[in-house]
Amino acid sequence: MKHLWRLFVISFLVVLFLANDAVSQNQGNNNRTNTHEEKLKIIDVHTHGFVSSDWKKAGVVGVVAMPGVDDVIDPYKEKYDKDTRVITCLGLEYSNKNEIKLTELRSRLATKKYGCIKIFLGYIELYAYDEKYKEVYQLAAKYDLPVVFHTGDTQSSSAKLKYADPLTIDEVAVDHPGVAFVIAHCGNPWYQTAAEVAYKNKNVFLECSALLTGDVNQPNPKIIGQTNEEREEQVKLLMVEPIKWVFNYVEDYRKVMFGSDFGEDIISNIDSYVQAYKKAIPPKHHKAVFSENAVCVYNFKKFDIFKEVDCSDFWKKFMPWRLKKS
Repeated sequence: MKHLWRLFVISFLVVLFLANDAVSQNQGNNNRTNTHEEKLKIIDVHTHGFVSSDWKKAGVVGVVAMPGVDDVIDPYKEKYDKDTRVITCLGLEYSNKNEIKLTELRSRLATKKYGCIKIFLGYIELYAYDEKYKEVYQLAAKYDLPVVFHTGDTQSSSAKLKYADPLTIDEVAVDHPGVAFVIAHCGNPWYQTAAEVAYKNKNVFLECSALLTGDVNQPNPKIIGQTNEEREEQVKLLMVEPIKWVFNYVEDYRKVMFGSDFGEDIISNIDSYVQAYKKAIPPKHHKAVFSENAVCVYNFKKFDIFKEVDCSDFWKKFMPWRLKKS
């Protein structure tokens, strides 16, 4: 009996040791995961340039500075933090709702100060495939600049939604295979259409900025009496689940980038938007969605902090003209 009892005690101690070892390993893995998240170098591909401590808290070290509808040349350029890597997007000027200013576009692009072109679909009363845009796309190809489309809902009640439907970008992508196109806001609320356009066309990418506004961790002041629980449900239903759906539909993690639309009037707390966005993306793809995809689309490789990102496979599949130029 004593022999059996000793054997039982030894077996129990071995099991206890293995259990403690497993717990230690899990804690180590969690620590490594947390360390990875803390070191995530986030690029926000849709911001309006109000420098804030929010950027550092959220881990944002690079941004694509978007112009406003009424100020197409980035008005905040001199206000960016010196540690933030900035790609400035040039807005396409227009008048009378449907007359675009090509002369100004040509002269500004010639300075080579800009890293993309922004077209305000819905505010400009032209479909994305209108002949008036033809030279814009030719200039984008000449300077190898992504073209970003505002799509979906607009801030102005005088804008016309039919022009902001992301489906119109399909024709443009087919006719201009040597240009990268980015669908801003994932076409919200037509995110399924936007996802299909990106899925079908190799040269189309998505960013899901401003699916909700304000601080997504706080009740929306525009909704009278909204509780914290109701806000959480709204974030899940109108932000997390749509981004998750889009990410899964396109079947390639390299098609989606992080964008917030950070600024006083749209997203007031970028960290809360980052955390909600992360819930929609599998952790193993955070590095790609929150950083590396943007490096390759907007060519952030010119900044030392992103030089280690290898875009060769990305460009080979989606933007082969870049390999020919490099």
